[in-house]
Amino acid sequence: MELNASGAARAVQTAYSPPADTPAAGDDGRFADALQAVAATAQAGPALLTTAALSAAHRPDIKSFMDSSGASFEDAAELLYGVIGSNTDTRDWQAIMASGDPVTTARRATGQMYGDPGGTLREDASYLGADDTVARSGPFALRQLKNDEGDVVDSGLKLVDAHGLLLRDAGRDAASIRRNAWLFGMDIAQAAPLVAPAAGVDAGLQAQLREAVGPAALSAAMAATPPVTASLPAALVAATVESADAADPLAESAPADMAAELAAAAGDVSATPPDDGTAATAASLTAAPSTAAPAFVDTASVLQSLMKLVDS
Repeated sequence: MELNASGAARAVQTAYSPPADTPAAGDDGRFADALQAVAATAQAGPALLTTAALSAAHRPDIKSFMDSSGASFEDAAELLYGVIGSNTDTRDWQAIMASGDPVTTARRATGQMYGDPGGTLREDASYLGADDTVARSGPFALRQLKNDEGDVVDSGLKLVDAHGLLLRDAGRDAASIRRNAWLFGMDIAQAAPLVAPAAGVDAGLQAQLREAVGPAALSAAMAATPPVTASLPAALVAATVESADAADPLAESAPADMAAELAAAAGDVSATPPDDGTAATAASLTAAPSTAAPAFVDTASVLQSLMKLVDS
């Protein structure tokens, strides 16, 4: 986080506590409803972006923002500087400070800025690549980066801009994931399709992401059309099924061939029954996807399958 010297000096003169309705680090989820309500309108309303020069000219210091908005020092510092880091701030601070709710407006402007497909690409920053992206949905991405020796050097849930620029690690616990989404003006519901593939990255992260997203968003993701797709290896789909079995004893009553069906959907022909000449086998082989086709899995459908495991 970068603070200008005068703003930082003035800001630390007084200790501030966050208002009751402002989420703080480690919050237990009190702000979940407010987060989704604000995030749902992150791209609505007038544009809150301007040139970098005008943004810098009208951006307040931390103390002024706190006095105008009632925000805590931590939230003010994050909204002014933390969500920007080494990126260029193009938020319209004149409009933000003139609004009736600078905190909400600043978050909405942040979501607009990073969601802008016309944003300038940086040559000195890290972007998601095809090899290190497990799955992505909106501004959320599951990353697993390996070195030349095959060792994992970075993994987890990331916040990214419209071009895949890595903005911040979204967090490893539900409260951190919700808070970071809140700060960046991002809709946490968009992370719902990543719950299933998260099992292949970290089972603990999957559980925390499921909690952060909530059941309503998960249900909406399963019913979403068009479905969100992600490139998933067959082993990852199998890991998702195994994780569901371990987490819920009711899944033991699921059909025995469910794992094979999901693996076959991912293009793993090793899970396809051998041709024994019977009509049933011939039909199943005819329905199986071609091995030449890319291994894409509809994560929303995977979620539906997992829910059926629980309900059966």
